Parts: sequence; structure tokens; C-alpha cells
Amino acid sequence: MIPEIFIKIKEQKIELCVSVDRLYLCRFKVGVKTYEAVEKNGRRIPGSENLEFGLSYSELGVDFTTFRFGYSNIRTVTRVFCDWPTIADPTYEDREPLKTAFSILIVTLIETLRFHEVHDHVIILYEKYKDGWILAKA
Repeated sequence: MIPEIFIKIKEQKIELCVSVDRLYLCRFKVGVKTYEAVEKNGRRIPGSENLEFGLSYSELGVDFTTFRFGYSNIRTVTRVFCDWPTIADPTYEDREPLKTAFSILIVTLIETLRFHEVHDHVIILYEKYKDGWILAKA
């Protein structure tokens, strides 16, 4: 079953919260930043084509790699996050809810940014499972 995904945008700051199951609490923070221009191979790329997406696992204090990608590169971005090992619990066998959550988040994020000018905003995601349990409150 695909979990329900809730994304709430607050001005300047939002948190991304994902739960693998009711017993294991995990929190992620996602940052989004646009750039006026990015230097690539000696030439300038317009900021509308570039983002920086940072992901960190705050409970363990672990910072993961920052990804740079283009607005239209949805397939690549989704693949990057779907290929992550189980972040919250190495022993958790069913990774589909977590992978699905990130996939939907990335696609939704990029689609949103196509129509709205976003600078230094963060996004908050809530994942709701079939039993109705929600990890965090807006």
C-alpha cells in the first residue's frame, strides 16, 4: 500500500518527517536553495536550472551528501533517493514506504518549484500509514 504523503510549506522553514513504522521514530530535515548562477565546466548555468538539496538524519547527527541537480532531472533525482540503503534502521526489511516517500517528495518538490520562485525554503513531509498514525504534527 502506498502511504499517504502530506507536504506543508511554511514561510522560510519546514521540516521533513518520515516514519518507517510506529515503533521507530526517524526525523529528516530537507533544505532547498536556488542559485542565481552555478559555474560548470567554465560556463555559467542559470539559477532556474539548478538546486541544492541537502539531507541529514538529525537524530543520529549524520549529514549526508548534498546533491545538485536540474529542475527537469526528475528521474535521476528520484533514483538517487530510491537507491539509499535503509536510513532509519539497517535491520528494517521493507524499505518501500520510505523509498516511495522520498520519490514522491522529490517529484512534488520539483513540480512545485517549476511554478513558484523559492529561495531558502524547506519542505515538511508527513507520512501517514494505513492505521492512521501520523509521525508529527504541523
